[in-house]
Amino acid sequence: MLVKMAIRNVFRHKRRTFLTVITMAVGLMFYIFFDSLFVGIDRMVVEGLVKYSDSSLVVVSKEYYENQKAYPLKKSIRDEEKITRLAEGFPDIEGVAPRTQFLGELVYYGKSKYIVGTVISPERDEKVFEIKSSLKEGGFFSESGEDEALIGIDLARELGVQVGETITIMAQTKY
Repeated sequence: MLVKMAIRNVFRHKRRTFLTVITMAVGLMFYIFFDSLFVGIDRMVVEGLVKYSDSSLVVVSKEYYENQKAYPLKKSIRDEEKITRLAEGFPDIEGVAPRTQFLGELVYYGKSKYIVGTVISPERDEKVFEIKSSLKEGGFFSESGEDEALIGIDLARELGVQVGETITIMAQTKY
């Protein structure tokens, strides 16, 4: 009897039923749209981290892990080559690129900015990360053996640094 009464009520009040259906459909449409948008953004962020900075696996020493917010340079892995060879021995590992992050200050003609820098091995890094393909200006590290740095375009613009100019990077540990 209750179902019969509900069905009659739906057909008696067609305008109210139509508005309710439209409202629910629009709400469901927005829910699906924004859910898809946020899932896509989340996926892009994860892919960006893996391709450009964090990789799929990060290995650090216990001492570094305990104080990682300070990026302690003195707490790095002691036998990096041994761990690198061990990791390269696994069949599913596509590449190994050792990196060291540090806190520092970039100085250019009286202007300065605090930075989180990353020391890389260019030959190994380009096999794992896709930084080389995303450069807007300049090039990846040359084989000249000179000290070189890649800096973000926003930081370069803010400090007025051009490709090929000399910058100063200062870093120190708590020791």
